[in-house]
Amino acid sequence: MSSRNPPFATDSVSSLRKPPPSCDFTVGWICAIFIEYLAALEVLDEKFEAHPGDVQAGGDYNEYTRGRIGNHYVVVVCLPAESYGLASAATVVTNMRSTFPTLRFALMVGIAGGSPRAGNDVRLGDVVVGTMVKPTRFGKDTTEGFEHTGHVPRPPEILLCRVNHLKRRTLMDIDMERIVDDKIRALGITLRNRFQPRSKMVDRLYASDYIHSDDCDCKKDKSGLPDRIVAREERLTGNRLMVHSGPIASGDQVIKNAKIRDRDASKLGTICFDMESAALTSINAIVIRGICDYADSHKNDEWHGYAAMAAALTAVEFLKLVPVADVQKTQIGPTEEEVRRFVEASIDELKVVVDGSLSNHQEAILRVQASLEGVDQRFLLLDRLKESVTRNEDELSRTAVQLHNLEESHNKLATALQELAETILQQENRSSSVESKREWATLRATVTSKSAECRKAAAFIGETLDVAGDVLESVGEYTNKDELKFASHMTHLGGRFGIRISKRGDKQADSHVNETAAIEDTKEANDSFWQRPKFEKPNFISQTQDKFSGLVGKMSLRKGTNVEPEQSYGVGGPNR
Repeated sequence: MSSRNPPFATDSVSSLRKPPPSCDFTVGWICAIFIEYLAALEVLDEKFEAHPGDVQAGGDYNEYTRGRIGNHYVVVVCLPAESYGLASAATVVTNMRSTFPTLRFALMVGIAGGSPRAGNDVRLGDVVVGTMVKPTRFGKDTTEGFEHTGHVPRPPEILLCRVNHLKRRTLMDIDMERIVDDKIRALGITLRNRFQPRSKMVDRLYASDYIHSDDCDCKKDKSGLPDRIVAREERLTGNRLMVHSGPIASGDQVIKNAKIRDRDASKLGTICFDMESAALTSINAIVIRGICDYADSHKNDEWHGYAAMAAALTAVEFLKLVPVADVQKTQIGPTEEEVRRFVEASIDELKVVVDGSLSNHQEAILRVQASLEGVDQRFLLLDRLKESVTRNEDELSRTAVQLHNLEESHNKLATALQELAETILQQENRSSSVESKREWATLRATVTSKSAECRKAAAFIGETLDVAGDVLESVGEYTNKDELKFASHMTHLGGRFGIRISKRGDKQADSHVNETAAIEDTKEANDSFWQRPKFEKPNFISQTQDKFSGLVGKMSLRKGTNVEPEQSYGVGGPNR
């Protein structure tokens, strides 16, 4: 286990069962400041230590808290101290996806400044669920003024479809104010003081032209300027904490000017302002914000804790409405760079084991086994990605690139495992007792078997690349598109290169496997690890061939030419 990722050591951490591996976590929870992070940890149903096989991606210095909310496995992360804004948030998200590449979506949960106006009665302690994020930083100056042009992808349908359900539930079925108050009362005195405002009755919205001063009316327990306070209808008890939905404005600056607030809110149609949401461009996400001030010159920290807890508990209620089964069906989408970092983290960990001292064989075996569990996680992710990629038949040239990257990752893992097997063989030869020799040999057989499985997967992907190259070549010929012909050429090169590497690795692996073929308990040792997926040939090859053969036939008919049946590729591909 990486030293950068120590177990979360508190009494509330679950020790009843083995912690879930990083590939089981599907929901990310992002906080910007410490009070938001505290609130997030307090609403988890359960906390977990890091799994023995978990290794953080290289360059990822985030500290993660793993937990569970309902049946969702959630990983919580906070931005570095005093590092607010878009750049910091973007870095944290990228690193989180590299260490937890199977995250399906993220929640950004915390506080924001409200922008109340006609038709938008947002108040302190209310919660806003963002249906979209509108960046305030990006745009261009025009003759009619500044035009905002930034874009952040909208939350995925699996989340947007639950927003109105959440609003109805918090309006009709549950009392969010009571839920928040009960949670705060149940906290210890130290935390309770952080989350409870001085008085929930002190909620004043001043006129936009009333500027804060040293002897400002907002500092007084009782206002002496009722004519400077915006008149609002009093909310009834039990319905005072409202959940809103709509666009959220996000930029790199804190808004502390009521006139700017009103101008931007009117132009963008936003309900509140924050400083991080515009960074959520690389992950499916939804933003949930508790209102802590009115983005005017009267800003203060008194409502930070309450707003943070209100947002966190609303996020919990929101997650309850998202079926775990639907989340599992959502396609994972880490970038190629994130996958590379995830795989290389395990390779680096294997190198540490190889370079370290293995003289104490009991301790060494435990270290190797922990490293192998990390390899299993990588292997599982690569298999999921392979299945996801091969279903993407509509973009075959991109599919070929993705397959090539997966092939390369498998080969790198196989090479690192083979180096570990060679190191174990040296320890086996140095061992004096029969028992220790047998333990080393069994472990080496396990490592070699995993290496061979990686090579087998790489060889399969190489074969798939070859077929993809043939299809690209055929379509390129009929459409006369040079880019497809070039893509075909590069795809063929990638496939053949990968197959050569795999075959070379197989020869090395076979020599080690033969040496330990007589070990009776090798299978038992292998079975002690996770059951990894079998790399059987999917329908992708034949389905893609049939699909594109049909496409080629249709194009031929449009051109007035005939395609003989034997020109359609069989399952084995064309003969070369």
